[in-house]
Amino acid sequence: MKILIYAHIFPPSKGGVQFSNLEIIKGLHACGNEIRVIACHNKGIWKFVKKLPFDVEILPKWHFTTMSSIGDNGMLNWFFLPWYMVVFKRSINAFSPDIILITDETANTFWGIWAHRVTVPYVSYCSVPHIATWLTNSTLERINSIRKIRLHLLSRCLINSYLNAEYLISVSNSTREKLCKAIPQRKERMPIIPRSVDDLFFRAPVDRSVIQRNQSRYGINNDNFVLMSVSRLSLRKGIDDTMEAIAGLPQDLSKKVKYFIIGDGISKKHLQAMAQKLGIDQHTYFTGDIPHTELVSFYDMCDLFILPSRRGTSESFGRVFVEAAARSKSSLGVNQGGMIDIIRDGETGYLVAPGDVETIREKIEFLMMNRGINQKMGRKARTNAERKYSSRSISKEFESILNLALR
Repeated sequence: MKILIYAHIFPPSKGGVQFSNLEIIKGLHACGNEIRVIACHNKGIWKFVKKLPFDVEILPKWHFTTMSSIGDNGMLNWFFLPWYMVVFKRSINAFSPDIILITDETANTFWGIWAHRVTVPYVSYCSVPHIATWLTNSTLERINSIRKIRLHLLSRCLINSYLNAEYLISVSNSTREKLCKAIPQRKERMPIIPRSVDDLFFRAPVDRSVIQRNQSRYGINNDNFVLMSVSRLSLRKGIDDTMEAIAGLPQDLSKKVKYFIIGDGISKKHLQAMAQKLGIDQHTYFTGDIPHTELVSFYDMCDLFILPSRRGTSESFGRVFVEAAARSKSSLGVNQGGMIDIIRDGETGYLVAPGDVETIREKIEFLMMNRGINQKMGRKARTNAERKYSSRSISKEFESILNLALR
């Protein structure tokens, strides 16, 4: 099958959607399909795509905007739309695809301008249901008239792309529920396929020497209980709730906790000050961004992956929870959004209400006192992840839907 894939958001830029898009594409290529990709320019992309076993056509953007920016200052990227149309048409004519896959919301928004003119069948993938948020009364009430007009135009583009697709794939049950309310006419053609993670997280052996080196560096011994969060540093990610929960533990347990916060963002200084105020700064480590390949050893070193995000249903999936599961680690998340699909409450980890610091503290304390149960949860998480989230299984699901669309 010849598949043209429009993945506007693409590596080497960092982020869950970027690498998930790449894993989908690599998986479909590994299944024997002929692939051509359209992606947006980002720093380092020219060097990055030279190493890929398929062709990538690169779209321009303004250097001061992000790839996913289609509103606010990103509206300037719409001036490139005529060029985008040329690239789309040229790629279709040159490649003659059997089918087209549109992999993210930014891609679907631009694609929606001319989706009704495309004669080649295509499938859309939705991992963040922006359209459901844009169309809510609460959102529209908080913004001025100019922004209302912009949101209306963007939502019409998305709707046009979704309505003309043969299938509209959702990343999780939570996302599907939102889409069904926003676009009920697509309900019968809205399968669920989660995002896969890099197979490195499943394949890589446990490197004891690297773990021991990190343990020595951070003063970790067998009595310690290591927590880890991997995230963009934003207050809504629940890192502050985790720190409050740690500070609320009995003193003999609190001093045994080592908390690793991996990532960067606008709230880093605030979180560092909070850790100091709570008296846990001596065993809370802000590592900054860590290369994707080096994350494996940090997952292997931790006892519990934790990210009780307060973003609720806006957390439509949760790739980092799958990465933790792939390394046989239990997780603690919230009982909203895509985390419900990944974590089996009480079996592979725990789900708590967003902002429930007391329950977070109780679950951490329980697992610290019952390490055997924690390890058993981690093994179950690994088994579940292998079955549902390996790139091969996800690629087969995508391939199946693309074949259905062709028929």
